[in-house]
Amino acid sequence: MTEKIMYWPDYSPRKKKTSAWRGIGVFIILVASFFFAGELNGWWQIFDIRGVEASEASAAVSEVTFNSNSVIRPVATTPVPIRPTLTPMPPLTIGAMAPDFTLPDLGDSTNLITLTGYIGTPVILNFWASWCAPCREEMPALQRVYELHKSDGLVVLGVNQTFADNLDTARAFAKELALTFPNVRDDDGDVSSSLYRVIGLPTSIFISRNGEVVHVQIG
Repeated sequence: MTEKIMYWPDYSPRKKKTSAWRGIGVFIILVASFFFAGELNGWWQIFDIRGVEASEASAAVSEVTFNSNSVIRPVATTPVPIRPTLTPMPPLTIGAMAPDFTLPDLGDSTNLITLTGYIGTPVILNFWASWCAPCREEMPALQRVYELHKSDGLVVLGVNQTFADNLDTARAFAKELALTFPNVRDDDGDVSSSLYRVIGLPTSIFISRNGEVVHVQIG
């Protein structure tokens, strides 16, 4: 029998504000690098992108510690329900090819989306759940980045933790926040837990045009 453990962290107003600033700042800087600094090569030098207020970026940057060669783990992170596995999985390797998968579209289960179908364009793979407070705070910034750069070729692909979420609630979440980038559903958690080793939400995997993992952002 598989036991799923749910975490309920404390989200005070102060934590919500800090988490929201971090989400905005991280996406501003990381996505800017995709187009202006060669996919995270020197990305920490860029603090603004077209159409996003520089004041938002600078306010967030002061609260975030950056390291282009490792996984960033901010304070505001919602642990995902634990799914026991028989064999411990190693951490996702920066520079390795992003594991391929095919999952059904969140809104249309007959529409299957495959990650390798996006080879040739940079991808932000975002893992989220409707009950995750930091996910809700981060989504408007992620949607804004997608709107600004989809014409440049940026792909944002959301992965709902459907194995630990309610499908109808997840769909309502996406509709409420007017998300226009594609989202898929992970019904059994294999993609999130086994392939991508997601340990907290939100988690974003930045994937280069040739399919390599270039950065992991947790929280």
